[in-house]
Amino acid sequence: MKYPKRSQYKHVKSPYRVRNRSEYEAGLRRRGDLTVWLSDAALDAWRAPANG
Repeated sequence: MKYPKRSQYKHVKSPYRVRNRSEYEAGLRRRGDLTVWLSDAALDAWRAPANG
C-alpha cells in the first residue's frame, strides 16, 4: 500500500478572519432586522421559579 505524498493530503479549511470589522458590522446592519416575539407564557416558563 502506498501512502499519499504530503502534497496530496486533505487540508482543513482555515476559519474566516474578519479584517475590517466596521465594514463587516455595517454589512450585517444592511441585511435587515431580526425581531423575535415571545409570549408571556413562554417567558414565565423560561425564568426560574422564585425561591423564598
